Amino acid sequence: MRSRPFALLMALVMLAGVAVPHAAVAQRPDADIDGKLWQLVRYRDETGSLTRVPPGIGVTLLLFDGEAFGDGACSDFEKAEYSLNGPSLKIFDPTITTRGCDDETQRVDDAFYDLLFRTGTFSIDGAALRLKNEAGETLATFTRGLVPPDPTIAPWRLERIASVEGSSAPVIEGSLPSFRFLPGGRVIGDSGCGSFLGSWRTRDSLMTIDDVAFRLDNCTNDLRDQADVILATLGEITDFTVRPAGLALEDGSGTARLALVPDIPLANRNWAPIETYDPDGEVRLKADQLQTASLRFSLGKVTGRTPCPRDYAGGNQRSGLAVTIFDIEPEAARCSKRARKSENSFKASLERVASHALRGSQLELLDVEGRPVMRLLAQPGLRDLPWRVLQLDTTPKASRPKPRAPAGGAELTIDFSEGDVLTGDTGRTTFDGFYEESGGASIRIFDARPSIAGCGGRSRRTTECRVETSFLTLLRAVDGYEMRVAQNQMVLLDGNRVSIVLEPALTGR
Repeated sequence: MRSRPFALLMALVMLAGVAVPHAAVAQRPDADIDGKLWQLVRYRDETGSLTRVPPGIGVTLLLFDGEAFGDGACSDFEKAEYSLNGPSLKIFDPTITTRGCDDETQRVDDAFYDLLFRTGTFSIDGAALRLKNEAGETLATFTRGLVPPDPTIAPWRLERIASVEGSSAPVIEGSLPSFRFLPGGRVIGDSGCGSFLGSWRTRDSLMTIDDVAFRLDNCTNDLRDQADVILATLGEITDFTVRPAGLALEDGSGTARLALVPDIPLANRNWAPIETYDPDGEVRLKADQLQTASLRFSLGKVTGRTPCPRDYAGGNQRSGLAVTIFDIEPEAARCSKRARKSENSFKASLERVASHALRGSQLELLDVEGRPVMRLLAQPGLRDLPWRVLQLDTTPKASRPKPRAPAGGAELTIDFSEGDVLTGDTGRTTFDGFYEESGGASIRIFDARPSIAGCGGRSRRTTECRVETSFLTLLRAVDGYEMRVAQNQMVLLDGNRVSIVLEPALTGR
């Protein structure tokens, strides 16, 4: 059974979806905020700083027909009157039902209700809602992305545990309990004090977890007590909810007993798009149109290459499964008319993103309705593998032909090691140097020199020396790289020109 506030929220969301005709929505200046369920991503805390909502805490807001409803960090609220007039928004006197919680969660709750009362205006950009005070300062950022009601869309990390009464607290720091719901009905995980294995079933929003077997390790009393609570709670789960904040496993009273957040390694790695989709679910761009494109998330930023190809940069906000991408700006480099069409489509897809999911090895970026916008594969990083040279462009830049295999069957290798040290083999001898990577697609190589001299005088005419000279000259001119995941290749670039093509070396480091 669901608690009344959540059931009321979802009923109103469904009602809002059918009660307002699309034509009427397009004519109302406030239609983009009214009748939609918003999740808090960032808020202005007691120090005045905009900060991210801590993992495992889901704060929501729904405005419908003159009343506001939602969930605080450790409370729920309803019957709050509000007024909308263009960009003006005022919220008054909610009826709040509190639950017990720890100090950190209580601070989020206090800040949330305070900012609601101080709201004077709002703005919406794609899936993001910003509440502002009368001076125009942002008080909070929300997202309205829906996510599929499917616990298999991510590996999960347990962040908070609640009692039957609803009071919650974070897990013991450093204990890292985890869950993975596998297609086919098995659940595996770690209690923070040993592993467990069980079965799960769902029907609509109902969930049953049973046949749980566990193997507890030798651990401290606190960790053992926490593991016992987790394993006992699994047998009390009857419902589940997947929201942008994460996965909530609930008991029959509607209390979220276990709050889990996605454990998707999104940041600090390059992602290669393999397909994009239009709003109707039709394929817009295929892998061959995206082979030069890439995407990299970092704190507050997104960078990569477009299908043009040229570098781009923009902003992103993330919290749980929610992801909003905005202000994508390609650099001022040359781009053909045909390539710009693909670039514009790629950019438009990124700006429709509201959440994400992990399906096997593929990352899915989803729109506000939970429909796929883009599918991507993780690129191997520069440092993940040693690389073998497949092709070198040894001809002048002006002619720009396709690179050819190194002459004489030479085995050329490159290894981008930790500490920005570059090593490898020229086919004649080893070499070393340094490199500097920035922006997820830009790279510079310095002081790439052979470890043994010997290509002077007549010897410079030998095949080995010609290959070595060409190879190191091309390396020194490199200013970018691309991962071609479908071909299992990496290319090093001089401007937009492919100068070196590489594949993973078969040997280890």
